[in-house]
Amino acid sequence: EGRDPPPWLGALCGAAAGAVATIATNPMDVVKTRVMTAKQASSVLALVSAMWRDEGVTAFGKGVVPRLLHKIPASGVFWLLFELFRKLFRVDELRLQ
Repeated sequence: EGRDPPPWLGALCGAAAGAVATIATNPMDVVKTRVMTAKQASSVLALVSAMWRDEGVTAFGKGVVPRLLHKIPASGVFWLLFELFRKLFRVDELRLQ
């Protein structure tokens, strides 16, 4: 059995995972926000079609930079602390007993 990876690696991987998840889910978040703030009721498909027609593909990427600026460090810190507390409480040792 090899050594455990350093805690900073968990932070780096967590930050990267946060970035990928944010980019993947941002279009759905934009559509959700548009549905919630629409002045009149409309189907999701009609709303997405109107966004595509009127604003193009870039409409689905709106707000991605602020989300990335939040999610990358938040995910990195989360995984850093997760790994540190796992070592602190010796979770792997307890599981083997």
